[in-house]
Amino acid sequence: MLNFGSRLVKSALRVGNTVPLTMAAVGMLLASSCNSEKLLSARFEIEAIGSEPNIDQEVGKCRVVGIGNVRIEHLPGGGGKWVHLTTGPEVGSHARFRCSFIGTRGEGHYLVTFRLFIPDRMGAFVRFQSGVTTPPTEFFTLELPTNGILRDPTSFSVIGRFPHDKVFSVAVNLEIGSASRVEVTLLGGAQGSFTRDVPSSTIDFPRTFSAIELLTDSSIPGSTFFADDLLAIFNRPSTRR
Repeated sequence: MLNFGSRLVKSALRVGNTVPLTMAAVGMLLASSCNSEKLLSARFEIEAIGSEPNIDQEVGKCRVVGIGNVRIEHLPGGGGKWVHLTTGPEVGSHARFRCSFIGTRGEGHYLVTFRLFIPDRMGAFVRFQSGVTTPPTEFFTLELPTNGILRDPTSFSVIGRFPHDKVFSVAVNLEIGSASRVEVTLLGGAQGSFTRDVPSSTIDFPRTFSAIELLTDSSIPGSTFFADDLLAIFNRPSTRR
């Protein structure tokens, strides 16, 4: 069985700093393990510019949530087709885009990857959600702040940096079980990694991990960013003794 926290996977993620993450890491994961299952794959290259993203993706479903503007667009300066989230002019509102897995899989290892382009002075949020409640409950939120610096919430030391106006990748490794842990790695022009334990108050929610949700920064009128190559892979726990 391929362990997403193994040296093999970590090596692939390091390679992702110089080549597209989805080719370097995810391709090797899928080719290397019969115990791996793709739960989500959302790319937008066949969709029409200016339209809302299709609900039915290659694997899983993606939906616009709320009143924000979410459209398929080229990056500034051209290139590719990306989902573009833009907040309305009202402070406190935000654009939301939720991608749901084909099902819940319970305990095991998960790898979630995606590419982002965040314009200057903008930020982004990514929520990791449970499917047992309506609306879904998030058990972990990745914040990518407007200054491009990620800090440890307890020591305030710098634990990561990402560029504005450039494409970069994010890999999130989740180990879900009796104690759940999340490891975030920034790649492809960004740098840094950190690990978080899931709070005990939400310990049951990761077992029904079922969606990721992208959000603009509601504190900034007109907040905007782009995303592409959203992927989630589940690695079944080994039954060997």
